[in-house]
Order: sequence, then structure tokens, then C-alpha cells
Amino acid sequence: MQNKITLLMIMVIFTAPVLLANLAYFGDWAEGRKTVNKGSLINPPIPFSELITVDGTIQKETTQVENQRWRIIYYSSGSRCDLVCRNTVEIVKKTHIALGKESSRAEVVALVPDGNDWKKALQSLDIKNKQAIKNVSTNTNTLSEGIYIADPLGFVVLHYSSPQNDETHKYRIFKDILSDLKKLMKYSSVG
Repeated sequence: MQNKITLLMIMVIFTAPVLLANLAYFGDWAEGRKTVNKGSLINPPIPFSELITVDGTIQKETTQVENQRWRIIYYSSGSRCDLVCRNTVEIVKKTHIALGKESSRAEVVALVPDGNDWKKALQSLDIKNKQAIKNVSTNTNTLSEGIYIADPLGFVVLHYSSPQNDETHKYRIFKDILSDLKKLMKYSSVG
């Protein structure tokens, strides 16, 4: 009788973890924990070239991977650069600087719809040439206000909301973007 109980206990010890793992995986017990990214995943990814328009026509950009870099994109549809805009530009700028030696693998892009008068405000925010902020026209049907990450292949893959006036919220968004971008760069073989 003692041998049967021992054999039964050994079988339970070895089969229970496998059964629990299958139930957790196929039963979606870990719903919401399937990704490690902190930004909102854009699915399907948006081709960056579809966002750039010149005189109302889509401007196709180069597809040579060796010349491409990760992009930290700031998009605003506002008519002027208010405090939220300045906070967002500050986060984008600090994120690029915080990449350290990896900052050469990324560039900062500001997507501004035509006619916005805050282009001058971007220039007055002490943005150095190495951050290379580019102001381009956009096809705004697919974007909402905030910060985006685009991969070197030209796809916009992550979105972060614009920070509120709260310093804690601003810092959390900065850390989230930096964390996601460092992970993407670490595991990327391009860019």
C-alpha cells in the first residue's frame, strides 16, 4: 500500500506542473501579461512612409535598411505648442539623449500637420542638430496625439500618450519609452 501511495505522489508531482502550464497557456489565465512592452502596440503596424505627404501625395522614402534608424516620433495636431506639447518634446529629447551610445541608432522626428504655427516653438526648445528634428506634413487619419516608435524597416509599432502636467506622469512615460526602445534595440539585428 505504501508503494502505491509513493508512486501516485511521484506521478502527481511530475504531471501537475505540466497540466497547470497547459491550462494557464491555453486558458488565457495570464491575459494582459502576454507582452512586456509598456507602450500600446500598434497592430497592424503603420508604414511610416504612408504618414509623410508632400502636396497631398504620399512620399515614399528609401527602403535601404542600412541607412535606416529607429525613430522616436512626436505627433501633434494642435494649432500651437502649449505646455503639453513642450513636455512631450522634452521627453522625446531626453529619451534620445538617455540612449547614450545607442543614440546614433535613433533619430527624432516631429510630425506636424501643415499650417501649424508651433513649428517656431519647436526650434526655440533648444534642440541640438544631432537630434535632427524633422518637420513634415502628415496624413493624420491614422494617428492620435502622442509619441510613437518606428522600427528601422519603416513601421510605426508603439504609441505612448502625451504626458499631462504632472511630473510623475511625465517621468513614467519617459521611463516607459526608454525601456521599450532599449529592449527593441537590444534584440534588433537592423538599425
